[in-house]
Amino acid sequence: SSDIRPDLFSLLFFTFIFFLLEAWRLGRFKPRPAALAGGFLLFVIWANLHGGFAFGLMLIAFYALGEALARRLNRAKMLAFCGIAAAGGTLINPYGFGPYRVIWDHLARRNEVSSFIQEWRPAAFDNPFHWPFWILLFLFLFLVYHRRKTQLPGGLVLACLYFGFTAAQHARMGAYFCPLAIVMALNLARSAGWLKTREWTGRVSCAAAAAYAVFLFCTLPQLSWASTFDERYIPRRAADFMASEAGALKNLRAYNPWEWGGYLGWRLYPEYKVFGDGRYLFHPQLSESAAAAADAPLWGAYLESQKINAALLNNMALTFSTQKGYPDGSKKTFLRPWYLSYMPRERWALVYWDDKALFFVDRHAVAPQWL
Repeated sequence: SSDIRPDLFSLLFFTFIFFLLEAWRLGRFKPRPAALAGGFLLFVIWANLHGGFAFGLMLIAFYALGEALARRLNRAKMLAFCGIAAAGGTLINPYGFGPYRVIWDHLARRNEVSSFIQEWRPAAFDNPFHWPFWILLFLFLFLVYHRRKTQLPGGLVLACLYFGFTAAQHARMGAYFCPLAIVMALNLARSAGWLKTREWTGRVSCAAAAAYAVFLFCTLPQLSWASTFDERYIPRRAADFMASEAGALKNLRAYNPWEWGGYLGWRLYPEYKVFGDGRYLFHPQLSESAAAAADAPLWGAYLESQKINAALLNNMALTFSTQKGYPDGSKKTFLRPWYLSYMPRERWALVYWDDKALFFVDRHAVAPQWL
């Protein structure tokens, strides 16, 4: 989750709220009016940056519920008041309740969108980037079971259970679970007496550092550090072509796969507008375009309905079998590229191609001399 995206604000503020709640639980922090005003302002800023402010509100609610279950009602009421003040701060934005409608849209479409976006899918055992999450989840569950007869920090346990469960269903949430689980594991290990001696603590720390070093050694080579975008996942050369031919193409209504939209918007602004990208307002396009792509006539109708006169498409290694008849009555089967059916040459001209992308234009939408 550490690439450039607004989620980073939520991870930062979530961890800061968690730090304050733990400091308060341990008696090292006492909320004062100035601190409450600062929290209110923090949620004003947070709601104007990213919808993850809802996780901060939920974290406060879990701690309040933990205090209520422990029958420390005055402490629970104080946290409830802080949560209400924070929720009020989230409404100070140009759209009022608009951010909450966005959150609801994400919830309503989570199953649909998870079919298309990898990080919206459940955490996977076979994905090395998810291994730290699984290790922390199992460690948390083991320690809670081991210390079940002791007085556990209720709010922290509830938060770990919720964010751990949601991360198992939705891998993107792992970034919120991990800081909670690390603190929870240390808390329970200390209460069990496992960290009383400096020697034992040092061994545990070294073992954890060694395990994480192995994880980094195995996973970091898979990442790209040389450029703003990883060229394995973007159509850089096709975008260069579109930029060089902007004079002839910039006024066309061009289709692009949603996963390329963020890069294309960055690379081709202001000459081109993207058809879709990873923002939530384009989520309805995902199922619509996928359904249309299942059949060549449906795809043609979809492009027509969207008034598309140019299309940047994935160069897929996909072929369809067709038969050709000969005068002597014989027939021969050929494998032909998929785009000959989906983008018939009577209307569409293939003006650029490489091993990653194909770019088509409507023959009637560009100057004949240029074509």
